[in-house]
Parts: sequence; C-alpha cells; structure tokens
Amino acid sequence: MRLAVLYSNTGFAQHIRYVFGWMAETLGIESCQFLSYASLPEGVPDADVLVSYGPERPAACPTNIHISESGLFWAHYMKPQSLPCLPLEHWNELPILYGKKPEPGDWVMESASGGDVSITSHIDLIAGIFFLLTRYEELLITERDRYKRFPAETSLLTHAHLLERPLADEYADLFASWLKRLLPEFHPREPWGGRPFALYVTHDVDAPWKYTWRGLPSAKGNLGRAISCLLGISQDPYWTFPELLKLDRQFGVRADYFFMSGGSHPLDRGYAIGSAPIRRLLRELRDNDCGIGIHFSLSAHHSLFRGGKALSGSEAFARELAHFISVTRNFPIGSRQHYLGIRVPDTWRQLEALAIPFDTTLGFAESPGFQCGTCRPFHCFDTERGKPLSLVEIPLTAMDSTFIHYLRTNPEEALERMQALLAQVERHRGVFCLLWHPHILGGDDYPGWKDVYRRFLEMASEKNPLAENPMESVIGGTQTKQVK
Repeated sequence: MRLAVLYSNTGFAQHIRYVFGWMAETLGIESCQFLSYASLPEGVPDADVLVSYGPERPAACPTNIHISESGLFWAHYMKPQSLPCLPLEHWNELPILYGKKPEPGDWVMESASGGDVSITSHIDLIAGIFFLLTRYEELLITERDRYKRFPAETSLLTHAHLLERPLADEYADLFASWLKRLLPEFHPREPWGGRPFALYVTHDVDAPWKYTWRGLPSAKGNLGRAISCLLGISQDPYWTFPELLKLDRQFGVRADYFFMSGGSHPLDRGYAIGSAPIRRLLRELRDNDCGIGIHFSLSAHHSLFRGGKALSGSEAFARELAHFISVTRNFPIGSRQHYLGIRVPDTWRQLEALAIPFDTTLGFAESPGFQCGTCRPFHCFDTERGKPLSLVEIPLTAMDSTFIHYLRTNPEEALERMQALLAQVERHRGVFCLLWHPHILGGDDYPGWKDVYRRFLEMASEKNPLAENPMESVIGGTQTKQVK
C-alpha cells in the first residue's frame, strides 16, 4: 500500500511524521509520503489512500481519511495544559486521550458518495500515540521516587486503568481497520514470519553470588555454608546460570544477558565484570548463542539529574561502555538501565550518542504492563528537541521483581497476570519482553518462583513464538518521502 499523509501544522511536522511513520512501519505500509497543506501540488498525490491531519480537511485535495487535530501540537505543547484530562471519554470501549466529539455527530463518522468511502475521526490518534510512545507525561510531571524514577502511581495510565492495555497499538489497529475498509485487500504485516508474536527473554545479571567476602559478617546463621561457597567447596545458590541455560534451551528460547560494568552506588556493587568467574561466564554464554548487553548503573542514571552541564551524565555512560568493551571485546547488543532507572529523553540521548542499537528499560518496576502504550519495539523521539532518534526501545512487559518485591503477589497470581499480558501481546502481534533475574532461581530464597518461570515459558512456547531478540525482524520495511 502507498499512503500519502497531508498535514496542516508545519510547526510540528517532525512530531506528526514520527507518529504516522510508526504506524506505517507497524502495519507494513510499503511507502508513506508526507506533504503539508501549504505545499499541495495541483492535482491529487499518487497514492492508494490519502490521509489528512489538521483542524479541517485540505480544501485543495479530497482525502479518504481525515483525523481532526486536537490542541497538543500548538501553544500549550510541553505545558501542563496539554496533558489529557481524566476521566477519559470512550468510543466503542476505546479510551480517548485527545479529541473533541462534535455536536451533533459521533467520534468517528463514515460517509459514501458515488461508491467512494470517506472516514472522519475526531479521535486524535496521532496526539494519543505521541503522548504514549514518547512518555510525554514524564517531561511535565516532576515527581520521582527514591531511585529518581517516574512512579507508576503518578502515571495517567495507572489512574485510567490502562497500564495493562497497549493503547497505542489499539489506536494503530483502529487506523488499520479504516485502511481495510477502503482497501479490502489490505492486511497488516506479520512481522514474525508467520509466528503469532515474539517472546524476548532477558536476564539482568545483578547478583551472581549470594555470598561474598565483603558480606560475610551478615551471613549469620549461614556462615558455614557461606564459607563453603566462597572457598569453592559448594555452589553458591545464586549461581544458577547452568540451570537457566538448560531451561531456556528446553523451550527453544535464545535469551540475552545484561551485565554491569561500573557504578558507584551501593546497589551497583554486586560484582566486577572483569573478574575471572564472570569472564568465564561470558564465554559460556556466547558459546550457547546468547546475546550480551550492557546494564548501565544506577549511579549513571543519577548523574543525569546533576545540575550544571547539559550532558553531565555522558562521562558516566561512556566510561561504563568503554570498560564493558575492554572486558568483553565486543560492543553490547543493547542496553538496560539498572533498577529500570531512566530519564526520558535524556537517557535516550546518551544511548544515541554512544551508538547503542536498542534499549529495553521502559516498564514500571512497580507494575507490569505497557508503560509506552505498546508491545511493539519503536524508534525513540526526543520531545524537547523535536527530532526522531535511531535508538530503538523494546518495551519491558514484566519482570520477576515486580511481583515479588513490589506487588508481593504469590506465584500463582503472578502467572495469571503474565498470562493475561501475553494474550494482549498475541492479539497485537507484539513482543512479550520478560526480565527474569538469574538469582531468582535460587530456590531457598524465592520458593515457587522458578516454577513460575518454567510454567510461563512452557505456556508461551506452546503458541510457537519467535523466541529470540526481535531486533532483526521488527524494524524496517517502510519507505518515507517527506515534502515540506
């Protein structure tokens, strides 16, 4: 399909093109041409479907689909007045972040003339998707938790009970339904080679050992076992890597591991990546075809909040990357931030400057779900500078610590919620990104949770997903032509 997008708001052209480009890429639209209302040539652009985005349809060109622009990309941009207002209105059970229902009329209206169908939407899908993908609310709400993270309880998605619904994907699928109404032969692309979804399993190496010489005084009743582990007489209960590799292989999973390579915060000091046991582990993981990524420290995240230089954190990130490369002799496949500490868009800028291909941090530590409103990987966008980035974000769907430490659910309840999220991912042909820490398989401290991991992999593998890093499959395929 060839799509032509006409827009009236040239001051926010990059923002508008970004969202339409994401939808085109997501849905598998072969080409997408952009033109402003002011630059419309004489005659109709050569495309299968014409879409207009503005307060009104362009007078010079009848379009097949018109999306009425709301007020996000105008004078109140980056001001609190531009945030969606609660409670949200709904259309056919679809929550509406931006838009205004006409009186009289409905949110979405269809008309036909001489066999030609015309669709008008007063739901501003473009503003809604932009709000979700860019984490727009985080730039306007300054509240942070003790780790300098944006709290889940502060998010509009939590207050509107939308965190476990990929709303941006629902908007994209609504747009796809309009395209199919106009062109019945149109079908959204299947990004996984006929498989229903992708299962991306990741392991953050935070605590490879339960017992360390430094922590020996706190071992108390386990002093004998601690010394035995430290002397190499018995295996440390957190060193579960052989078991984890075997379990992943059993269900056809090719997992990625993220290793720390620095940091001065007390929570960053679990191990040294250059130590002999970790070097041996890195070799073993590579021999088993696992990907190796970098786990940037909590102190690197905190450096982004220091006053003074605009790029105060750049040295911290660059230093950790340099040490990672010096030890592993490889560039990381991607990154995740320790404790899911991320500051949007500052963290994205750091990763972009370091040429990190993708990040997979964005998910609330306190709650599973879809923090960016999508279960599909996407290119990031710098809202402050108004420019798209080459960095890809693979949103995090769920992690073990959320259920164990934050929600304090029992294993059965956690498995049920993961199952419900998996159904959403499958429905939207997305990626279920799972974070499971290796030390959680240490059964004495986390009884029942190894079984949750095994049962989830068993349940997911029965659906025949793509069970590996999705980067090679998901990005690319849509050509865009931009005309001012």
